[in-house]
Amino acid sequence: MRSRILLFTMLTLFAGAFYACEPDDGVDPTVDRSDYLGQWNGSSDGPIGGPINFAMSITASNSSPDGIIMQNFDGYGQGTYVVASVEGGNISIPRNIIGSDTLQGSGSYRSDGTLSFTFTIRDGQDVDQRTATATR
Repeated sequence: MRSRILLFTMLTLFAGAFYACEPDDGVDPTVDRSDYLGQWNGSSDGPIGGPINFAMSITASNSSPDGIIMQNFDGYGQGTYVVASVEGGNISIPRNIIGSDTLQGSGSYRSDGTLSFTFTIRDGQDVDQRTATATR
């Protein structure tokens, strides 16, 4: 009986140790808006637009304390801007209209210092579900 209690206790502790070591989702919650600012090299892919490489610049928005402005996001070109907001490691991209396209999505600042995005581009006929990453 005593060995069963010992075995049960050991298994419980062992299972608890594995549960405590469960990996996180890689989002860095310690970042603030200033960590996003600067020059980034991005690449994206989607079933309609295919792979795209682009350089983007992220600046602080003057209209809100958590706002950022991404120039040339997804290779739309210099002079095009996508507005977003950040909270810790999470990025929220509300509906942005660029030319005849509507872009909307989300992203995160990863613990390895990269940005990761998932977003949708609608051009009035097609819907392109895209993913992107960006590094410094």
